[in-house]
Amino acid sequence: MNVGAADDSALGRLAHDLVQTRAEDMYYDELRRQVRHYKTTKEGRKRMCRELEEMKRETADKKARMIAERLISMGLPLDMVAEGTSLAREVVEELAAKKDK
Repeated sequence: MNVGAADDSALGRLAHDLVQTRAEDMYYDELRRQVRHYKTTKEGRKRMCRELEEMKRETADKKARMIAERLISMGLPLDMVAEGTSLAREVVEELAAKKDK
């Protein structure tokens, strides 16, 4: 769906709401209420920060694992892979074992 061309249907209104940055510009009350909570209350902002930090950690870990898998495929010694990716040696060994299967 082209969100920029959202119509007045239920789906169009939802698409409109999902790209809004201000709760006041949203159609759906529940979504508006939740966005307002996460953007305007101390508790909401704190929770969003925690969630974003967790997402960053997960993304960094996933990227490190992908790089480690490539380095293992290239034949680099596992201790070098662990050092280069900052992954624990045990994690690198698990990735290498999966590659060998």
